[in-house]
Order: sequence, then structure tokens, then C-alpha cells
Amino acid sequence: MHTVAIILARGNSKRVFGKNTTNFCGKPLLLWTIEQCQKVKEIDSIWVSSDDDLTLMLSNEKGCKTIVRPQELSEDNSTSISCWKHALKIIEKKQGKIDTVIAPQVSSPIRESSDIIGALHKFSKEDSIFMFSCLPSGVENGSFYVFKADAFEKNTFPKEPSTGKFAFQSKKMSRYPMESWKGYDIDYPIDLKICEVLMRHFLLNDKYYESKLSKIKEDFYKVGYYQNKVDPDGVSRNAERECKRKLEDSKEELAFINSLPSGNILDVGCGFGHMLFGVNDTWDKYGVEPNIIAADRAGEFCEIFQGTLQQAQYKTNFFDAVILYHVLEHLESPIEDIIEIRRILKPNGKLILGGPNFEGGMAQRFGAKYRLLNDPGHISLFGALGLFRLLTDLNFRVEKISYPYFDTVHFTKENLMRLFDISKVSPPFYGNIMTVYSHKQEA
Repeated sequence: MHTVAIILARGNSKRVFGKNTTNFCGKPLLLWTIEQCQKVKEIDSIWVSSDDDLTLMLSNEKGCKTIVRPQELSEDNSTSISCWKHALKIIEKKQGKIDTVIAPQVSSPIRESSDIIGALHKFSKEDSIFMFSCLPSGVENGSFYVFKADAFEKNTFPKEPSTGKFAFQSKKMSRYPMESWKGYDIDYPIDLKICEVLMRHFLLNDKYYESKLSKIKEDFYKVGYYQNKVDPDGVSRNAERECKRKLEDSKEELAFINSLPSGNILDVGCGFGHMLFGVNDTWDKYGVEPNIIAADRAGEFCEIFQGTLQQAQYKTNFFDAVILYHVLEHLESPIEDIIEIRRILKPNGKLILGGPNFEGGMAQRFGAKYRLLNDPGHISLFGALGLFRLLTDLNFRVEKISYPYFDTVHFTKENLMRLFDISKVSPPFYGNIMTVYSHKQEA
């Protein structure tokens, strides 16, 4: 079976100048896709189709074969199908009959060679002529396509006659699911930063946080999470009845919010809505909460969405402020949620982010007995530096990092004396909790 990779790399990008050759995590963006293909032994040759001299030169230097694309196929309205057809005619004239084509997109660099290998193996076992990569939900993510070369010749390529676009409901098509964080592509300058963050954290091992294996059930937050919890000191708690305590614990954050000009505010993981209760009524209040019972109660204080932030699908640039208070550590994909918050925040919109500091003094002194490791839902373990780096890399401006403690009920002689006994669970102390105040900068 003869398999080739065809990489389309048009030179005249309107939104990101010189996109294919721009620096991405230390090298030209194009090279990430070429190198991923070069690690796949199932690919017999790699071809780069471009109208750009620099792109063609880089491709030759990396050992790829190149195709000079004519101007009529290098316009904004040129379709991938027409460019693949053009490339295939040239390749088959030079190399003979081709069986399978893998067509990775340069603008979707967050993938691994194993994705391409897995897709080719799956495609070879299925009775389909076209495959596209997709999110876990099945929605096409644009990372790559696999298809039979003779689909063009036999006119069986699955496309809509009116638009020339792929007919994704065709029975002749199959899907290759990928992790959700691999579903981002580069259309605008800010997308370069977003994709670099994801590439660094997930594939280049430049971690923003440490992940802890979740031992909770899938519906852990949807039902029962807030009732009869036991804190690290063994005290039974019921969050539904702790409005006064929540307001006391978040008084610094609430004072900051209530000093801002009013607008639309969102509390992600709002629980029973106690924090939004403390926000001035001049704000238009919104909440997201996966727990069914808590969401129902929070509806008394805000316009509530029962579910996750990703499911809510709020409008772009809608919120003036977003609260993420003791939620980030519970998220399986916290970077994706911060990216979504960035999308829905207005330019200069505020992000108030509070939660545990897993690299503070108590975490280092008490190790496994650090009190904030007690919650089985704490799976994304951030320190202040990692959180600062993440926000900065996503084009937030960090205004202040605060460690609320001395002006709280936890600052007691008893808790100070507990510092000397590391055989027991760590006490509440300065640096355990951090709040980061930041705002979204223009791209």
C-alpha cells in the first residue's frame, strides 16, 4: 500500500502574517507537522504544496518533496479539495499510483505522530474512503484528513455538490477521535499563544501544574458533592448552610468586585450562589454549576446554567468579570477552561481566581499531610508561579496575587502552634490559599 502525506501550506495568510513559517515553540510552525509525519513509517513520502518560496525552501531542507502551487489555487477561496487534486496529479506522474493520502493541517500543530499512526491503522481496517480527525464528541477538529487517492478519479469523494465542502454525514466517512486539547487551530495571533500553551504543557513537558489521578465517579459533582463533606480536620460540613462562612472567607475578593464598575459577572462553579449573593445587585449575575441541587438554589441569586462552562456556550466578549473561586483545582482540563474564560471576557475584563497553593510553605513542610490534598476532587495542583505563567502566556495581565490569612478566622494561636507537629495534617496558614487578580489584554 503506497501512502503519501500532502501538506498544504499557502503563503499568503491574511490574519497571521507568514503563519506557516512563523516561530512556534522555537521553530517554524510548518516543521512541527513535517517532523510528526517523518516519524510515521507507514508514510512513504511527504509532499508540501505551497506558493511561498520560504515555505518550499524549508520543506526541501527538511527532506520533503515540494509542489509549486499555481496562483489560482492560492487564493482565500481556494478549497483543500482542489489543492489535493492538483498535488495528486503531480505526485502520481512522478511516483505512480497512490493508495492512501494523509493530509495534516499546518495550522493545527497540537498532535502526536501516534495520532497519525492510529488513524492510518484504523483507516486501513475500515470500509471508508475518507476519515477526519475529531473531538471526543465527534465534531471535526481540522487536525488531519485521510482518504483514498482514487476517490477523486471515481468521483466518489464525499462532498456537498453546492459548496464543495466535505459531507460529514456521508456513510463513506469515518472519524478518528483525539483529546479535546488537540482541537485548537491557529486563525488569529492570539491562537498562536493558546496553542503554544497547550503544546508546552501537554507535549513538551513544560508543566503549568501537576495532575493527580482522579478517584471520583463521573457524576461526582452532579449529585451529592456539597452535602455532608468532611474537612481536613475531620469536621462535618454542609455547604448549603454556610453562606455566612463563604461571605467571610471571600470578603477580600467581594470587596474588590464591588469596587468595580458594574456589568455582567459570571461565577464558574458557583455552588449555592453564596458568593454572588455578596456581589452588589447593580451587577447582572450569572452562574455555572454542575450540581443539580446547588444550581437550583443558586437560581435565586443569578441566571444559572446547570452544567459545565464549556457546555454553557456564552457569547464572546460578554462578561465584565469572571469569578473562579476554589474551582480550578477540580477541573480535569483547567487550561481549556481558562481559554474559554478568555473568550467570553470583554477586553480588560477581570478574572478573579482563588484556590489552593500546592507549592506554598505548608505544602513543602507537611508533604502528603498538606491539608488541601485531602479533597479527592483536587486533581489539578497549581502553585503561584505556574498559575502566573499560565495567565501571562494566555495574554492576561496579572495585577496582584494575594494570600488571604491574617485577616481571617484561621489566624489563631492554636493553628500557629500546629506548625511544629508534622505528624498531623497541616493547619490553615499563610500561603495555603491564593487569589490572583488579572484582566484580559487585547490580543
